[in-house]
Amino acid sequence: MGNIDTTTIPLVIVYWNDAWGSDGECDTTKLDHKPYFTKSVGWLLKSDHIGVTLAMDLFPEEPTIFKNSAFLPRGMVTEIVFLEERKDILRSKLSPLT
Repeated sequence: MGNIDTTTIPLVIVYWNDAWGSDGECDTTKLDHKPYFTKSVGWLLKSDHIGVTLAMDLFPEEPTIFKNSAFLPRGMVTEIVFLEERKDILRSKLSPLT
């Protein structure tokens, strides 16, 4: 994805329909024939016609390192809500607990 400026990456909530499966028996009289409505929160690394890539953890001092990423196919995404940009959170240092 190249070098991303971690101070400008938007924090978002993505609403999407998740597929599901079962590894046990399937009772056709109780079939839950629908996707699971899901909300995911993360840093929006990429959004295009193919899908959405989120990262749950980023490292401001390492601009290309992210952890716990997820790819959501575009057809499953119903809405992306951009949260207020909080550059102060990315730049701040936590004080030690006292």
